[in-house]
Amino acid sequence: MALASCTKVNTDRPSSEIMFSAVSHSAATRVTDYLDGYANVPFGSYAWYKGETVEENQQFMDNQAIGYDDQKKVWTAIGTTYYWPKFGSIDFICYSPFVAGGSAAAPAPVIGESSISYNTPWNVAAHPAVDVMYADKVVGMSGNVDTDYYGYNSVPVLFHHALSRIAFQVRAGFTEKVAETGDITRWEIYVEKITVDSCLTTGTVDFTLDQDGKWQKPASNVWTPLEPITDYTLNTSVMTVLTEEEQPAGGSFFVLPQQLDNQSVSVYVTIKTFRDNNDGLGERLVFEEHGVHRKAYLKADLLGSWGINQYITYIIIVNPAEQLEPIIFAPSTVDWEYITVPTEIIL
Repeated sequence: MALASCTKVNTDRPSSEIMFSAVSHSAATRVTDYLDGYANVPFGSYAWYKGETVEENQQFMDNQAIGYDDQKKVWTAIGTTYYWPKFGSIDFICYSPFVAGGSAAAPAPVIGESSISYNTPWNVAAHPAVDVMYADKVVGMSGNVDTDYYGYNSVPVLFHHALSRIAFQVRAGFTEKVAETGDITRWEIYVEKITVDSCLTTGTVDFTLDQDGKWQKPASNVWTPLEPITDYTLNTSVMTVLTEEEQPAGGSFFVLPQQLDNQSVSVYVTIKTFRDNNDGLGERLVFEEHGVHRKAYLKADLLGSWGINQYITYIIIVNPAEQLEPIIFAPSTVDWEYITVPTEIIL
């Protein structure tokens, strides 16, 4: 049993073990059980005991790892057990994933009673699968309560995503044209490679509590960036010939929240051109191009940054023949906060 150091903190009977209920927050109307995707990802907890007098106040948990107990079906402290005090209350702040002590390779946040700071630079490229999250502060807890999350009593832990997440989908703008003469031109477009270039990967960020007990993000909604930058190569190995239906270009991935400036996407494709001259001889391959390359910047009028807690999907529309229209971005925002950006790249 883990107890705070002050002898005035009296614990209740063992049946009052402190338990947690963890969910992740996508938008004001949506939460997801932390078990969905994070069952094997312990999170860290800080807690402060508040006694009947200020002199009794003390730290109760100091970066305690919290893991899922598959037998009890609850989240509890790993390697020890905490019980609710008989008197007073406890405040909690949690973060994910848990980092023991922190290190240059995987730094833990510095957490105080009113602040969360990733002041040791976090390198997203070095931890591409890590979803950095921080939870709302929970105050005045004196026992497990009904959290309304999935039906069990516990400390409510509502996580927010601290990074951005982006994904790319690709489709053809068109694959066939019929001339007034009846001639038919058909194209097959194959994606060779897609790279996302000039992305900032490392930065720091601070979150502070306002008077209403809500975490305030930076005004810009991005991290403070540091060098270096990197290019990402998407996994296009399973992509098939493009149609007018979108298909994913690899999976989504985490990026540092950052202002958009020189960040761009480069698309390399093979284009096969087929012609049917309406002469009764049928369709034949008349031209084949490899390594056709076009580039578009990822900044748009309504999308000036990859913001904290934003999931941004770019839809790349590839036209097989030269068009007169300019490259167009049209972002829209829905929950997670998801953003979809149709991006027409003229080839």
